[in-house]
Amino acid sequence: MAKSISTRTGDDGTTSLIGGTRVPKHHPRIEAVGEIDALTSVLGVIRSFHPPKEVDTILQELQYYFFIAGTDVAAPGSTQVSRIEHKHIHFVEASLSTFEHELPVLSTFILPVGSPTATHIHCARAHCRKVERILSFLASTELINPLLLPFFNRCSDLLFMLARYTNMKDGHSEQPIHSRKT
Repeated sequence: MAKSISTRTGDDGTTSLIGGTRVPKHHPRIEAVGEIDALTSVLGVIRSFHPPKEVDTILQELQYYFFIAGTDVAAPGSTQVSRIEHKHIHFVEASLSTFEHELPVLSTFILPVGSPTATHIHCARAHCRKVERILSFLASTELINPLLLPFFNRCSDLLFMLARYTNMKDGHSEQPIHSRKT
């Protein structure tokens, strides 16, 4: 008989960090891990829309990196796990540069609209910013890997570029935000 995934150890509203420390499920560290997991899942939804191959390749790599980031956050202190490193940030920056050169320079803000794939990438970008906010709060109270914040900051920029690029590939124009009188 297979071991059940249901352990019932969290029925009291606590969960374990990597290393065994138990914390409330509302702990900022658990909130961050949960939001990173949700962001990873959003990328899975986007990939189910079959984005351009070059975009899908980046999204798949980001899913792996987000898994590493979630593990990083869930393992406080010196617990030996994979961590976000400079190489992960360099990959994101290089990808960002590649797509940035493919697109016209923006002179105004744009609405997060376009193809279904691109709009979902915009949602992932907004969710990535949420992860940044939670990590920023966590970093104000606990020690975390200092590379996590720049990593997610760059990832949100990359997701913005991927949304713009996907709209361009899908033949959707960008919609600038104009002042409106209400």
